Amino acid sequence: MPATRLDRLVSLLDIGSSSLIRTTAATQLGQIAALRVRGASTAHEGASSSEPAVYRGTDGEWNEVLTLLARVVPLLLSKNWDTRMAAAQAIYHITQAAGVWDPDTGTERHVSAPIKTEEAPSLGEADRLQFASFSLPHVLQTGTKLLASVGKEYDVPELMSRERLQHAKKDVLGKLGLGFGADDMDMGIDMEAELAGSKPAPKPAPAPEPEPEPAADRALSARERNQLKRKRKLEAKAQTRAPVARVEPEKRAKLDSTAQASDKAAAVFSLQTQRGEWPFRALAELLSVELVSPTWEARHGAALGLRELFRTQGYGGGRVMHASKQDNDERHAVWCENLAVRLLCVFALDRLGDFVFDHVVAPVRETASQTLAQLLPHMTNELVRSTHQVLLEMVRQDSVREAQLVGREGQRPYIWEVRHAGLLGIKYEVMMRVDVLGVEDDMLSDVLDVAQLGLRDNDDDVRAVAAAMLLPITSNIVSHQLARVSDLLDQLFVCVSDKRDDLSSSAASVMDLLASLMSHAEVLGIIDVASLAQRVTMLFRFFRHTITNVRLSMLNAMHALLQCTSLPHDWVTDDLIRLLLQNMLVEERAPIREATARVWSQALQVLGPRAAQLAAPHFPALLALVMTPIGTPMDTSLFYVPPRARSEHNIDRGILAQDLTLVSTDTVLRGRLGAASALGDLLALAPPSSETCKLLQEALEARSALQKCLGAVVAQRWAECVPSVSELLAIDAVRGVHATLLQLLDTSMPPIYTEMHVLLQRMQHDCHVLGQMMVRDAHIARDRVPAVSSPCTTADAHRLAETAATLAPSCTTVVEQSRKIQRAIEQYDATKETQDVLVLAAVAGAVVAWGVLPPKLNPLIRSLMNSIKYEENADLQARAACSIARLVRLCTLPTAHANPSAKIVKNLCAFVCQDTSITPLFVETKGEREGTGALPVPSPSERRGSAEPETLTPSRLIRRGAECALMHLCQQFGAQIWDELPILWTSAAEPLLHDAPMDDARGQALLDACSVLECIAPHVHTDLHESLASLLDALVRVSQNEFRVLRGASARCFSVVTKCITDQGMHTLVEQVVPVLGSAELLCRQGAMEVVSCTVRVQDERLLPYVLFLVVPVLGRMNDSDESIRLLATNTFAELVKLLPLIHGLPDPPHFSPALLARRETEKAFLAQLMDGSKVAPYKMPIEMKVQLRPYQMDGVSWMAFLARYQLHGILCDDMGLGKTLQSIALLSCKHHERHERWEQTQAPDAKRIPSLIVCPPTLTGHWVHEIETYSPNLTALLYAGHPSDRARLKAQINQVDVVVMSYDVVRNDVQDLASRSWFYCILDEGHVICSPKTKTTRSVKQMRAQHRLILSGTPIQNNVLELWSLFDFLMPGFLGSDQSFHERFARPVLACRSGKPSAAEKEAATLALEALHKQIVPFLLRRLKEDVLDDLPPKIIQDVECELSDIQKQLYDDFVKATDDDDEEEEEDKKGNTEPKEQQHIFQKLQYLRKLANHPSLVLDAAVPAQKKLLEQVNANRGTLAGLSHAPKLQALRQLLLDCGIGHDTQANDAALIGADTGASVSQHRVLIFCQMRHMLDVIEQDLFRTLMPQVTYLRLDGTVSSDRRHSIVQSFNADPSIDILLLTTSVGGLGLTLTGADTVIFVEHDWNPMKDLQAMDRAHRLGQKKVVNVYRLITRNTLESSIMGLQQFKMNIANSVVTQQNKSIDQMDTDRILDLFGPSPPSDPKAETKPPPVKGISQKALLASLEHMPDMNEDEYADMKQWRPSAS
Repeated sequence: MPATRLDRLVSLLDIGSSSLIRTTAATQLGQIAALRVRGASTAHEGASSSEPAVYRGTDGEWNEVLTLLARVVPLLLSKNWDTRMAAAQAIYHITQAAGVWDPDTGTERHVSAPIKTEEAPSLGEADRLQFASFSLPHVLQTGTKLLASVGKEYDVPELMSRERLQHAKKDVLGKLGLGFGADDMDMGIDMEAELAGSKPAPKPAPAPEPEPEPAADRALSARERNQLKRKRKLEAKAQTRAPVARVEPEKRAKLDSTAQASDKAAAVFSLQTQRGEWPFRALAELLSVELVSPTWEARHGAALGLRELFRTQGYGGGRVMHASKQDNDERHAVWCENLAVRLLCVFALDRLGDFVFDHVVAPVRETASQTLAQLLPHMTNELVRSTHQVLLEMVRQDSVREAQLVGREGQRPYIWEVRHAGLLGIKYEVMMRVDVLGVEDDMLSDVLDVAQLGLRDNDDDVRAVAAAMLLPITSNIVSHQLARVSDLLDQLFVCVSDKRDDLSSSAASVMDLLASLMSHAEVLGIIDVASLAQRVTMLFRFFRHTITNVRLSMLNAMHALLQCTSLPHDWVTDDLIRLLLQNMLVEERAPIREATARVWSQALQVLGPRAAQLAAPHFPALLALVMTPIGTPMDTSLFYVPPRARSEHNIDRGILAQDLTLVSTDTVLRGRLGAASALGDLLALAPPSSETCKLLQEALEARSALQKCLGAVVAQRWAECVPSVSELLAIDAVRGVHATLLQLLDTSMPPIYTEMHVLLQRMQHDCHVLGQMMVRDAHIARDRVPAVSSPCTTADAHRLAETAATLAPSCTTVVEQSRKIQRAIEQYDATKETQDVLVLAAVAGAVVAWGVLPPKLNPLIRSLMNSIKYEENADLQARAACSIARLVRLCTLPTAHANPSAKIVKNLCAFVCQDTSITPLFVETKGEREGTGALPVPSPSERRGSAEPETLTPSRLIRRGAECALMHLCQQFGAQIWDELPILWTSAAEPLLHDAPMDDARGQALLDACSVLECIAPHVHTDLHESLASLLDALVRVSQNEFRVLRGASARCFSVVTKCITDQGMHTLVEQVVPVLGSAELLCRQGAMEVVSCTVRVQDERLLPYVLFLVVPVLGRMNDSDESIRLLATNTFAELVKLLPLIHGLPDPPHFSPALLARRETEKAFLAQLMDGSKVAPYKMPIEMKVQLRPYQMDGVSWMAFLARYQLHGILCDDMGLGKTLQSIALLSCKHHERHERWEQTQAPDAKRIPSLIVCPPTLTGHWVHEIETYSPNLTALLYAGHPSDRARLKAQINQVDVVVMSYDVVRNDVQDLASRSWFYCILDEGHVICSPKTKTTRSVKQMRAQHRLILSGTPIQNNVLELWSLFDFLMPGFLGSDQSFHERFARPVLACRSGKPSAAEKEAATLALEALHKQIVPFLLRRLKEDVLDDLPPKIIQDVECELSDIQKQLYDDFVKATDDDDEEEEEDKKGNTEPKEQQHIFQKLQYLRKLANHPSLVLDAAVPAQKKLLEQVNANRGTLAGLSHAPKLQALRQLLLDCGIGHDTQANDAALIGADTGASVSQHRVLIFCQMRHMLDVIEQDLFRTLMPQVTYLRLDGTVSSDRRHSIVQSFNADPSIDILLLTTSVGGLGLTLTGADTVIFVEHDWNPMKDLQAMDRAHRLGQKKVVNVYRLITRNTLESSIMGLQQFKMNIANSVVTQQNKSIDQMDTDRILDLFGPSPPSDPKAETKPPPVKGISQKALLASLEHMPDMNEDEYADMKQWRPSAS
């Protein structure tokens, strides 16, 4: 589990499951780099610029960049493609954030020490790679071919091992075929330091060059001091990594993960360079070595890394500080030449190639080409030309043939991989250096030469690259090489005509290039237009090419050719018309259908009436294809297939066969509709023949519903496109078609359609079977069975089914068959209705399009409205919606004989309100008053899913159709819609504008109006927006309504209207809605919060200028007393903060008053402080404390005062010993003083004196009172403790003091009285006590009512992240959602990683969960570590001392394990025999047994057990002697540690030392704290060790038997009296809050499974006031339960460090957007995920140890009550 945020981000580069996650991690690493190098302000500025700023910076800052790069570079060599790509992105963002290193810039912040000329890095003649000595044949002949792998990488143990890097360093030039100087070449890499990451080096790495101190006459800046301090600490740690000397060999040091720190430091040192030179030199050289790695992944990753490095930092390569610009330019040119030659060698030697479907993939050559292209801008023109010549030679390979390396008999005349690489290099070269090519005609001519050479190549991939190479420079070719374009076009058409197979992917690139060239008018003037028609027709065979890109490129080429007005269009023949129509019919992919429609439209525009003439002979065949019944295979003989277009793989096989298992019905129907509309286009171009009209009329009169529908579609499109319908109707044949349409509307529908014959045949068969069953099974006479006609009718089937049910009600088979027939009848009737709707809607749409309406409009309106209500196909429903809008438009014309538009619109508005999930029924919901009714935020999975609802209910179907119809109405009428259709304004606005008494009708009218307005507002003409603005005040008024459903509806409607009129809407929101968020009326606050929430969710970037007006008020509602408001505010805040990074530099929003704009600036300052604790303004303390606070303590007080000022709450989780108590006392003193002053001045009720409450463990109550009395000048404190009768007397004093201090137990016992009181502050010291939300103590504490709440805890996470929920539930209830949702979102993925080998998916889920949680809590959590704020605090060294079990302990341990296994077997036998199993010993008792056994055998031996009696006697006989210690190795190790500390030595041995010495010499050099979990173990230490073997030891004891009032005095005695050697403590009593700095050694004899308890305990000594190094020893019995406890502690520590670290003191380490995912809403919990805890049985040792993580925190006295406890299911 990654422990820090940086670890997590680097981990996500490797394990992220999607490119988005990896890209986000890379971006956030760049943000970290910006913050570390140039600070947060410049990070923001740099983020908005695509070009990195020139910046030199300080050496320490560049080391910060190298630190990040050292973490990322190893991922470049990963085997995983996505990991390498993500690592390259990270390198780009990191290096870009740093700014370009430019030694020649005139501005600088801190100039590094000048580098001496003789020390300046340079390449000697032996090391330098030059174009002058480069020979392609020599490289090919002597170089090592770079394949996918040579197998050697499996022999290399580590990625950057000694063997790998040293061999690469020595042999790199040999691999390149340039084997000169390889032995002496210095790559500038610290190999020893590099190898430290994998295994210890045999000798220390050379120390880095000493850094000169800054000039004495200049003061260090704060950043320089921090950089110097950090470096000194790193050096100090490196020098003191060895553990302190110890006697026992089994002791092993754990010095705060120093091994990992050493590895990381070594990696950083390996990338460091000499001062004053390019900071990335070593990185560039390291990656250049990997360019010739034997594994292709390493070569690819190295090329990626260099590409991004050159992209951002290439300018500084080779340059040094304080050299002249001319000298630096020369160095830079040498550096560029060296790398260019190296890359060209990789071009020549790489042989990796893979195929992806239709083309070859050469990742190394492709990426190396891009890398070379990124290097070109930094090269001189001369070097560019040299590079260009080498690339040309790679394509031509004349020198290679002269050297006879190729061209022999049976060989190719060239090496195709080298030619492929050369073309790739030129491809990216011309992209990057078009400026050079535009003026250098010879270079351009050379490019054309090699391009044509590539186009003539037999290899399809070479042709594809050659064509793609010329695409970026077609304009240059036309401008400077126009004479050669004709030959180039000839070659392109040759490539098109030379189709070898279905996978000829080069055709796409060739046609793209062809289209680009033909788009230039100059080209058309030089080509032979006579032969063009024949050539263009070559493209026709690619219409149905196997490869999608080829088909799309062909259509784009066709479109470009059709747009050339000066080009003859003789090639546009009937073949093209047929192919385009066929494409519409069979193409499934939307982009190609859209491209086909564009080409079709352009072709009709070019041809005009000639198109109809060309298509006329083929019209019957085309119409027959369109009319083919769905499910019936198409007649392929009717398709036109261009010459040479036959393919072995027919991509249209599924749709031609009409196989509905391969192609959906909607896809087929969409193609038919498109083709039918295209036929209508053709008919409109010229008067059709009578034969054509007859065919169309036959389709309309067909028995097929589909044919009727498509015939109507053709007729509709025909009428839409003709300029004059009246002239068309003058033709007799056309009038016949129109008459048929009108007749179809008036006459009844046919009883059956062709598509229904199958259903009818099946029904007839079922009837026949039923008749046989009635005779055979029910024994009914045959003459009583009704006859069924042939063909069968539904009436016959219904009569037969009813007769069967009447005559044979008890015959099962007959009844079942009767029900089957009834279901078939229902299906038949539903199908008939669906087909009727299909036909009538299409016919009605055609009638409307012709514009001649029938006398009776009811059939027309009914047909269209039924389609709007019932048609499930979205395309057909949209056509009906468009037709109804046209009908309304026709009815509003002055010439219309009837105008039912008002009724139609009114019905449409009613249809919009049909879906009760959106428009509820007021009668059913009016009883709900409180709560929020806004729609929930859709989950990410819902947003990624389909736009359609999961279930298309009838109400949703009707609403979809009505919305579409109203949209078309708005488009039809435009700005006149209110005048032409006043009923629409009446339905949408009148209920809102006119106030009336509230009743059921009034409530429903408001709901309906909101729904209609929400539907039409986005489509209303812009001239009518002012009328929408008049509705805003009314919507705000409704949002304050007492009914929840009305508040929700108005909020949604307000948000939609505001999106249309953003300025007016946001002005209303800020001035009228936002102030209501602070209203005392709950319902008003709920309504206002809903309006804000909906508006924020709906708005887009137009919301940006107004974000600052909303963030702070919404943040204030996150602490609302109402849960619904809290949750809605949290979700809204999550949406708002995503926009915060984008608001910088925006102009002020219009029409806002100066007061509002000033408030925005105030809130901007607040947000800056909230998101970055270091920006909190210093708090000026109104009173003077009795102690001088340290600077970091003053920062803590300022932070807490900042939270109080904005009614926020937080956790102060400073490291133990940093003075959290003192900071809290200072805050209370100031705030009580301010409150008292305000009361004296105003007598305001909210300034009345009320006490503050401090709740802490009982051990600390006296300490708190003592600290308050000692340091506070104005606070009076009351210790509320003692017997219930004592506390009853103290209650009267509570209101007379400022601070009441009590323990958690007292709160639990007196909760009824305490909860009824109001407190000013409620501070929980050691607040992790309430980490379990279900305990009585936690529930009691959360009932306390306080204006301000704070938690103090150095370890807020004790066991797992779920505990954070309870803490924040006390601070801000609802902030982290419910406990179930919090568990699902955070705890479950993190705990899933506790297994030994979590999967990559589990690691990613855990990492993302911790990252999200970190972002969400960080603004309300302040944490500082000792090493960050205390320079005078000595280090803490933690060491583990491992002990072996004694012989007796081993025997007892083995007996226990064997007995446990026997119990398991007996229980299984009892289950098999169904006997009652005997009562099992509880798991906790077994754990406790093992813990005691590891401490001392006497703790578990029982004299009543015969087998143990003898062992007990043996142990007791030797207790108190040295021999007796052999039975308890822990006591033996403890005695040795004490002797090492100088404690317990024999007095006689020290006599000589005491003679003549002062009394201080009798005091031991070290003083010790000894922690145990159990009092019994303290007894053993006293009796067996101190009293008998070490009587000279002086000690005190502090455990649960010591009363609370005596504990403080014992602590003071130990700290004050240095003659007391040891303090014995139990962890539960002495581990919290005490200051025991008199000791410098801490020994843990026992350990808690909660690591935070041990951490708290050891910091009793390591805290403010400690002057000595603190040594912590942990006694661990090897291979026992204790080892498992320590492993579990490490897992829990990783979790805690991931969420609560020193990074949490500010939000500096967040992503590029600063707070992109902050306060992300918790997803709803899945109730199905909850599982019941499994039954507990006899437990094996493995399961027993695994259950450690479930153990609760309690005292040993409570062990006896654990019988009923069970581990919960995880």
